[in-house]
Amino acid sequence: MTNLITAAEAQVSFAIDTASLILFVVDGLAGITPLDQRIAATLRKSKKEVMLVVNKADFSDDKIELADAYKLGSRADARIR
Repeated sequence: MTNLITAAEAQVSFAIDTASLILFVVDGLAGITPLDQRIAATLRKSKKEVMLVVNKADFSDDKIELADAYKLGSRADARIR
Protein backbone atom coordinates (compact mmCIF):
# COMPACT_ATOMS: atom_id res chain seq x y z
CA MET A 1 0.00 0.00 0.00
CA THR A 2 2.86 2.40 0.77
CA ASN A 3 4.15 2.11 -2.81
CA LEU A 4 0.71 3.02 -4.13
CA ILE A 5 0.50 6.07 -1.86
CA THR A 6 4.00 7.17 -2.81
CA ALA A 7 3.19 6.78 -6.52
CA ALA A 8 -0.08 8.69 -6.13
CA GLU A 9 1.63 11.54 -4.26
CA ALA A 10 4.31 11.72 -6.97
CA GLN A 11 1.63 11.95 -9.65
CA VAL A 12 -0.19 14.70 -7.74
CA SER A 13 3.06 16.62 -7.31
CA PHE A 14 3.78 16.34 -11.04
CA ALA A 15 0.26 17.51 -11.91
CA ILE A 16 0.54 20.53 -9.60
CA ASP A 17 3.96 21.45 -10.96
CA THR A 18 2.82 21.36 -14.58
CA ALA A 19 -0.62 22.98 -14.17
CA SER A 20 -1.35 26.61 -14.91
CA LEU A 21 -4.76 26.43 -13.20
CA ILE A 22 -5.94 23.84 -10.70
CA LEU A 23 -9.62 22.97 -10.30
CA PHE A 24 -10.02 21.69 -6.76
CA VAL A 25 -13.35 19.83 -6.66
CA VAL A 26 -14.99 19.04 -3.32
CA ASP A 27 -18.25 17.23 -2.57
CA GLY A 28 -20.81 19.77 -1.38
CA LEU A 29 -22.99 17.18 0.32
CA ALA A 30 -20.20 15.35 2.12
CA GLY A 31 -18.74 18.48 3.64
CA ILE A 32 -15.05 19.15 3.95
CA THR A 33 -13.07 16.02 4.76
CA PRO A 34 -9.63 15.68 6.35
CA LEU A 35 -8.32 14.71 2.90
CA ASP A 36 -9.80 17.92 1.42
CA GLN A 37 -7.98 19.88 4.12
CA ARG A 38 -4.70 18.08 3.38
CA ILE A 39 -5.05 18.73 -0.36
CA ALA A 40 -5.89 22.40 0.27
CA ALA A 41 -2.74 22.80 2.36
CA THR A 42 -0.65 21.27 -0.43
CA LEU A 43 -2.26 23.53 -3.01
CA ARG A 44 -1.66 26.64 -0.89
CA LYS A 45 2.04 25.76 -0.67
CA SER A 46 2.22 25.38 -4.46
CA LYS A 47 1.41 29.08 -5.06
CA LYS A 48 -0.56 28.01 -8.15
CA GLU A 49 -3.87 29.54 -9.17
CA VAL A 50 -6.63 27.37 -7.69
CA MET A 51 -10.34 27.49 -8.43
CA LEU A 52 -12.46 25.78 -5.81
CA VAL A 53 -15.44 23.91 -7.28
CA VAL A 54 -18.20 22.65 -4.98
CA ASN A 55 -19.89 19.68 -6.66
CA LYS A 56 -23.48 18.55 -5.97
CA ALA A 57 -24.46 22.06 -4.92
CA ASP A 58 -27.83 23.42 -5.91
CA PHE A 59 -28.04 27.14 -5.31
CA SER A 60 -31.20 26.76 -3.26
CA ASP A 61 -30.11 23.63 -1.38
CA ASP A 62 -29.79 24.38 2.33
CA LYS A 63 -27.78 21.17 2.89
CA ILE A 64 -24.74 22.78 1.33
CA GLU A 65 -22.44 24.51 3.80
CA LEU A 66 -20.35 26.86 1.69
CA ALA A 67 -18.84 28.25 4.87
CA ASP A 68 -16.96 24.96 5.12
CA ALA A 69 -15.42 25.63 1.71
CA TYR A 70 -14.12 28.96 2.96
CA LYS A 71 -12.22 27.08 5.68
CA LEU A 72 -10.04 25.65 2.92
CA GLY A 73 -8.56 29.11 2.45
CA SER A 74 -10.39 29.87 -0.75
CA ARG A 75 -13.73 31.23 -1.68
CA ALA A 76 -16.16 28.91 -3.42
CA ASP A 77 -15.57 29.98 -7.01
CA ALA A 78 -18.11 27.64 -8.62
CA ARG A 79 -20.99 25.40 -7.68
CA ILE A 80 -22.04 22.44 -9.81
CA ARG A 81 -25.35 20.63 -9.63
